[in-house]
Amino acid sequence: MQAEKSGRNEERLYPKDLLSLANAVLGLAAIYQAITFETLNAFLLILAAIAFDFADGFIARKSKRGPTKIGRELDSLADVVSFGIAPIVIAFTAPTAIASTSLPELWFSTIILYAASGIYLICALVRLAKFNIQKEAGVYHGLPSPIAAFIVSGTSVLLAESFSLFCQPPSALSTSGVFMNYCIPNAGDYALLIQAFVLAAAGGLMIARFKTRKFW
Repeated sequence: MQAEKSGRNEERLYPKDLLSLANAVLGLAAIYQAITFETLNAFLLILAAIAFDFADGFIARKSKRGPTKIGRELDSLADVVSFGIAPIVIAFTAPTAIASTSLPELWFSTIILYAASGIYLICALVRLAKFNIQKEAGVYHGLPSPIAAFIVSGTSVLLAESFSLFCQPPSALSTSGVFMNYCIPNAGDYALLIQAFVLAAAGGLMIARFKTRKFW
Protein backbone atom coordinates (compact mmCIF):
# COMPACT_ATOMS: atom_id res chain seq x y z
CA MET A 1 0.00 0.00 0.00
CA GLN A 2 2.83 2.36 0.91
CA ALA A 3 4.59 1.63 -2.38
CA GLU A 4 1.38 2.25 -4.32
CA LYS A 5 0.89 5.58 -2.53
CA SER A 6 4.49 6.55 -3.23
CA GLY A 7 4.01 5.71 -6.90
CA ARG A 8 0.95 7.93 -7.10
CA ASN A 9 2.90 10.78 -5.51
CA GLU A 10 5.61 10.41 -8.15
CA GLU A 11 2.99 10.91 -10.87
CA ARG A 12 1.28 13.83 -9.19
CA LEU A 13 1.73 17.40 -10.39
CA TYR A 14 2.74 19.92 -7.74
CA PRO A 15 2.64 23.73 -7.93
CA LYS A 16 6.39 23.87 -8.63
CA ASP A 17 5.79 21.84 -11.80
CA LEU A 18 3.86 24.80 -13.17
CA LEU A 19 7.23 26.52 -13.47
CA SER A 20 8.39 23.82 -15.89
CA LEU A 21 5.21 24.22 -17.92
CA ALA A 22 5.70 28.00 -17.93
CA ASN A 23 9.26 27.42 -19.13
CA ALA A 24 7.91 25.45 -22.11
CA VAL A 25 5.32 28.12 -22.91
CA LEU A 26 8.02 30.80 -22.84
CA GLY A 27 10.07 28.70 -25.24
CA LEU A 28 7.10 28.46 -27.58
CA ALA A 29 6.62 32.23 -27.35
CA ALA A 30 10.31 32.72 -28.18
CA ILE A 31 9.88 30.57 -31.29
CA TYR A 32 6.91 32.68 -32.38
CA GLN A 33 8.84 35.90 -31.83
CA ALA A 34 11.77 34.49 -33.80
CA ILE A 35 9.71 33.52 -36.85
CA THR A 36 8.20 37.02 -36.87
CA PHE A 37 11.79 38.39 -36.83
CA GLU A 38 11.52 39.90 -33.34
CA THR A 39 14.94 38.59 -32.35
CA LEU A 40 15.42 40.70 -29.25
CA ASN A 41 12.00 39.73 -27.89
CA ALA A 42 12.82 36.07 -28.53
CA PHE A 43 16.09 36.45 -26.63
CA LEU A 44 14.32 38.09 -23.69
CA LEU A 45 11.84 35.22 -23.58
CA ILE A 46 14.75 32.77 -23.48
CA LEU A 47 16.10 34.69 -20.49
CA ALA A 48 12.69 34.42 -18.82
CA ALA A 49 12.63 30.68 -19.53
CA ILE A 50 16.08 30.36 -17.92
CA ALA A 51 14.77 32.18 -14.83
CA PHE A 52 11.79 29.82 -14.58
CA ASP A 53 14.04 26.80 -15.04
CA PHE A 54 16.29 28.05 -12.24
CA ALA A 55 13.30 28.65 -9.95
CA ASP A 56 11.89 25.20 -10.69
CA GLY A 57 15.16 23.47 -9.86
CA PHE A 58 15.75 25.57 -6.76
CA ILE A 59 12.30 24.87 -5.33
CA ALA A 60 12.56 21.16 -6.16
CA ARG A 61 15.85 20.85 -4.26
CA LYS A 62 14.56 22.78 -1.25
CA SER A 63 11.29 20.84 -1.10
CA LYS A 64 11.01 18.12 1.54
CA ARG A 65 9.70 15.62 -0.99
CA GLY A 66 12.40 16.56 -3.52
CA PRO A 67 11.94 16.35 -7.28
CA THR A 68 9.34 13.81 -8.42
CA LYS A 69 9.75 11.54 -11.44
CA ILE A 70 7.12 13.40 -13.43
CA GLY A 71 8.68 16.69 -12.34
CA ARG A 72 12.07 15.65 -13.72
CA GLU A 73 10.52 14.52 -16.99
CA LEU A 74 8.53 17.74 -17.38
CA ASP A 75 11.63 19.79 -16.66
CA SER A 76 13.61 18.04 -19.39
CA LEU A 77 10.78 18.18 -21.93
CA ALA A 78 10.35 21.90 -21.27
CA ASP A 79 14.09 22.37 -21.69
CA VAL A 80 13.95 20.65 -25.09
CA VAL A 81 11.49 23.32 -26.24
CA SER A 82 13.14 26.37 -24.67
CA PHE A 83 16.83 25.45 -24.80
CA GLY A 84 16.90 22.91 -27.63
CA ILE A 85 14.49 23.99 -30.36
CA ALA A 86 13.93 27.71 -29.69
CA PRO A 87 17.63 28.72 -29.97
CA ILE A 88 17.85 26.94 -33.35
CA VAL A 89 14.84 28.84 -34.69
CA ILE A 90 16.32 32.10 -33.41
CA ALA A 91 19.66 31.24 -35.01
CA PHE A 92 18.03 30.72 -38.40
CA THR A 93 15.78 33.76 -38.44
CA ALA A 94 18.05 36.39 -36.89
CA PRO A 95 20.81 36.80 -39.51
CA THR A 96 18.89 35.57 -42.55
CA ALA A 97 16.03 38.03 -42.07
CA ILE A 98 18.22 40.95 -43.12
CA ALA A 99 20.95 39.18 -45.07
CA SER A 100 18.49 37.83 -47.61
CA THR A 101 17.55 41.34 -48.73
CA SER A 102 21.02 41.93 -50.21
CA LEU A 103 22.54 38.44 -50.45
CA PRO A 104 19.88 35.97 -51.57
CA GLU A 105 22.25 33.18 -52.61
CA LEU A 106 23.40 31.81 -49.27
CA TRP A 107 22.87 28.14 -50.06
CA PHE A 108 26.31 26.89 -48.96
CA SER A 109 26.37 28.64 -45.58
CA THR A 110 22.71 27.72 -45.06
CA ILE A 111 23.55 24.03 -45.50
CA ILE A 112 26.34 24.43 -42.94
CA LEU A 113 23.87 26.09 -40.58
CA TYR A 114 21.41 23.22 -41.06
CA ALA A 115 24.12 20.72 -40.16
CA ALA A 116 25.21 22.72 -37.11
CA SER A 117 21.59 23.00 -35.98
CA GLY A 118 21.23 19.24 -36.18
CA ILE A 119 24.38 18.81 -34.11
CA TYR A 120 23.10 21.27 -31.51
CA LEU A 121 19.71 19.56 -31.22
CA ILE A 122 21.21 16.08 -30.94
CA CYS A 123 23.65 17.25 -28.27
CA ALA A 124 20.86 19.00 -26.34
CA LEU A 125 18.74 15.83 -26.37
CA VAL A 126 21.66 13.68 -25.23
CA ARG A 127 22.59 16.21 -22.54
CA LEU A 128 19.05 16.31 -21.13
CA ALA A 129 18.66 12.53 -21.29
CA LYS A 130 21.92 12.07 -19.37
CA PHE A 131 20.79 14.66 -16.82
CA ASN A 132 17.70 12.57 -16.05
CA ILE A 133 19.77 9.52 -15.15
CA GLN A 134 22.71 11.34 -13.55
CA LYS A 135 23.40 10.04 -10.06
CA GLU A 136 26.30 12.28 -9.08
CA ALA A 137 24.85 15.20 -7.12
CA GLY A 138 26.16 18.74 -6.94
CA VAL A 139 27.88 18.89 -10.33
CA TYR A 140 27.08 19.53 -13.97
CA HIS A 141 28.38 17.22 -16.67
CA GLY A 142 29.12 19.43 -19.64
CA LEU A 143 27.62 22.83 -20.36
CA PRO A 144 24.07 23.23 -18.99
CA SER A 145 21.51 23.57 -21.78
CA PRO A 146 20.18 26.95 -20.50
CA ILE A 147 23.68 28.42 -20.78
CA ALA A 148 24.07 26.97 -24.27
CA ALA A 149 20.73 28.51 -25.27
CA PHE A 150 21.82 31.86 -23.85
CA ILE A 151 25.05 31.78 -25.87
CA VAL A 152 23.33 30.83 -29.13
CA SER A 153 20.42 33.26 -28.85
CA GLY A 154 22.69 36.04 -27.58
CA THR A 155 24.93 35.58 -30.60
CA SER A 156 21.84 35.79 -32.81
CA VAL A 157 20.91 39.15 -31.30
CA LEU A 158 24.42 40.51 -31.87
CA LEU A 159 24.41 39.36 -35.49
CA ALA A 160 20.95 40.77 -36.13
CA GLU A 161 21.93 44.12 -34.65
CA SER A 162 25.12 44.15 -36.75
CA PHE A 163 23.10 43.62 -39.91
CA SER A 164 20.66 46.33 -38.95
CA LEU A 165 23.60 48.74 -38.73
CA PHE A 166 25.51 47.77 -41.87
CA CYS A 167 23.08 46.03 -44.24
CA GLN A 168 19.78 47.88 -44.22
CA PRO A 169 17.00 46.62 -46.49
CA PRO A 170 16.52 48.64 -49.71
CA SER A 171 13.43 50.35 -48.30
CA ALA A 172 15.55 51.87 -45.54
CA LEU A 173 18.45 53.04 -47.68
CA SER A 174 16.77 56.18 -48.95
CA THR A 175 16.23 57.51 -45.44
CA SER A 176 19.31 56.19 -43.66
CA GLY A 177 22.01 58.32 -45.25
CA VAL A 178 25.06 57.52 -47.33
CA PHE A 179 26.78 55.47 -44.60
CA MET A 180 23.95 52.93 -44.48
CA ASN A 181 24.25 52.23 -48.21
CA TYR A 182 27.39 50.22 -47.58
CA CYS A 183 27.15 46.48 -46.93
CA ILE A 184 30.18 44.30 -46.19
CA PRO A 185 30.69 41.86 -49.11
CA ASN A 186 29.55 38.33 -48.22
CA ALA A 187 28.29 39.58 -44.85
CA GLY A 188 25.35 37.18 -44.98
CA ASP A 189 27.62 34.18 -45.46
CA TYR A 190 29.86 35.30 -42.62
CA ALA A 191 26.89 35.72 -40.29
CA LEU A 192 25.47 32.29 -41.04
CA LEU A 193 28.87 30.63 -40.66
CA ILE A 194 29.47 32.39 -37.34
CA GLN A 195 26.06 31.25 -36.15
CA ALA A 196 26.79 27.70 -37.33
CA PHE A 197 30.10 27.66 -35.45
CA VAL A 198 28.44 28.87 -32.24
CA LEU A 199 25.69 26.25 -32.55
CA ALA A 200 28.15 23.41 -33.11
CA ALA A 201 30.48 24.59 -30.34
CA ALA A 202 27.67 25.02 -27.82
CA GLY A 203 26.33 21.60 -28.74
CA GLY A 204 29.72 19.98 -28.30
CA LEU A 205 30.21 21.62 -24.91
CA MET A 206 26.86 20.28 -23.70
CA ILE A 207 28.06 16.68 -24.06
CA ALA A 208 31.69 17.33 -23.09
CA ARG A 209 33.12 15.32 -20.20
CA PHE A 210 34.18 18.22 -18.00
CA LYS A 211 32.41 18.82 -14.70
CA THR A 212 31.47 22.06 -12.99
CA ARG A 213 30.03 22.67 -9.58
CA LYS A 214 26.26 23.01 -9.63
CA PHE A 215 25.06 26.57 -9.11
CA TRP A 216 21.62 26.08 -10.69
